[in-house]
Amino acid sequence: METLTLARYILEMSLMEYDIIEERDSLVAAAALLLAIKMKGQPEWVINITILYVFFRHLMLKFDSLNRPKRLRFILAIKKRIFCH
Repeated sequence: METLTLARYILEMSLMEYDIIEERDSLVAAAALLLAIKMKGQPEWVINITILYVFFRHLMLKFDSLNRPKRLRFILAIKKRIFCH
């Protein structure tokens, strides 16, 4: 719970930074959570899971914005990267 409270505090402090307004809210929230996790000295696996979640969330947002033909190309490109075929 302390880590979440710290992440919320970091988010509140980020509201004073004008440059951060241009970034996606989910990206800023994820960055604040990662920073809080690092500051609290959480185990490495917690950080890895958080990074993976942010990465897949970003992919899904991008995927939702594509039309059908582009979605298929996007899926094939991801498959090639994951399975190295």
